[in-house]
Amino acid sequence: MAALVIGILPNIPGFMHAAGFVDSVPAIFDTLYAYAWFVGLIIASVVYLLLSNKAPVAMQARSAP
Repeated sequence: MAALVIGILPNIPGFMHAAGFVDSVPAIFDTLYAYAWFVGLIIASVVYLLLSNKAPVAMQARSAP
């Protein structure tokens, strides 16, 4: 969930400007919003990989039936 939220956050100001909720935002947010799918996917992927490497899941031993 953290990777999803962090991947979406940089796109919100550009969306708010494009939807007319705010009058102006720094130009970088409009540029990021133009590539929102790619920006969100890349950021979320990097965050997911970093978080999964920080706290790997312990493997559980399965016994054969």
